[in-house]
Amino acid sequence: MSSNFSQDLLQAIRERKLVPFVGAGVSVGVNKRSSKTKFPTWTELLTGLADAVEDSDPKGANRIRATIEDKDLLSAAEVALKKLGITGFAERVVQAVTFPDSGVFDRSLPRAIWDLNPNLVVTTNYDRVLQWSALASDPHIVLNDAHAELREICNHSSRPSIWHLHGHRDKKQS
Repeated sequence: MSSNFSQDLLQAIRERKLVPFVGAGVSVGVNKRSSKTKFPTWTELLTGLADAVEDSDPKGANRIRATIEDKDLLSAAEVALKKLGITGFAERVVQAVTFPDSGVFDRSLPRAIWDLNPNLVVTTNYDRVLQWSALASDPHIVLNDAHAELREICNHSSRPSIWHLHGHRDKKQS
């Protein structure tokens, strides 16, 4: 049964009936233990945002940290966004996921996703890990505000695309 199941999944991906959905685990998964350059976990990213709030609003920073401790990471992100503003928040997130050399990372997991040969990968990630690892030299990046591009990928575009649901570090969403 398992080999049929695997073949059925691969066939569904080829027929665009199934689309890989990639989250933060894939980005954090590229970290090498021996490297000092690492993608932050959500907790590490939010703690860094709390640190950024510290000087201007110590109570706000403590609120973010307390919310992190309560494991309510979405609320912690909302508080950080409110305290830093959209520009300050976005700048710090981009800085946290921007690295000059993609070669310091283990790209075997994201490459395995591309080995499935999907024309579309959907992600909540803001970074470039899927781009670095793509089999195609330059996958098309699509954001939620690009309505024509969204129609194109939904109408079976042949160009491999990455749909970044929350935005992308290289492209600003309107």
